[in-house]
Amino acid sequence: TKAGKALMEELRASDAVVVSSGDRERLRKMGAVSAPYFRSLPGRPEMVVVADDPGSGLRLKGKFDWLPDGPDEDGVLRIRDYKTTSADPREFPGEAARFGYHIQAAFYMMLYRLTGFQGLLGFEFVVQEKKRPYDYMVWRMDEDGPETVLAGERIAQALDELAGFRRDSPDDWKQRMGEYGLDKTPRTVGFPGWRIDREYEEMEV
Repeated sequence: TKAGKALMEELRASDAVVVSSGDRERLRKMGAVSAPYFRSLPGRPEMVVVADDPGSGLRLKGKFDWLPDGPDEDGVLRIRDYKTTSADPREFPGEAARFGYHIQAAFYMMLYRLTGFQGLLGFEFVVQEKKRPYDYMVWRMDEDGPETVLAGERIAQALDELAGFRRDSPDDWKQRMGEYGLDKTPRTVGFPGWRIDREYEEMEV
């Protein structure tokens, strides 16, 4: 209706998040499944953490979904992050690699370490499916794991480059930015042999 459209515009202008009644019900059911897990972990949601990186000289900032008040029973303080997925939560490692979630985990652990935290540190993804039964899985990363170490090296490199940009004059900065970009030379799409063989095999089934 006209009145409904006007209300929607008013809500969007106020930065409200508008969801359908169906989505609202789904969110309620998802929360009923996963919220007890977070309630069992004393801590604070949506925590903003700021620290200075001594290597690059940059001030870094992150917003943690859930920052526990203390370590788990094994002595590791794990920063928690909530993810939803349309895929099977058991396939999360593949999604983490594809979307760079391991970089997020490494950055958050590095950031919290820069605040002066001295204890054992880890990261935990709570991954919940967006379809019934809305179940979830818990995936963890260690601060000294190979995925974290690799991501940490990429983060350090990116921060050094960013710091370099900030030290440049505006003209140097524009020139360096102009050197970035993807190759525009046309390329041919080609599948590896095993994929083509599998496509033929599926056709014969």
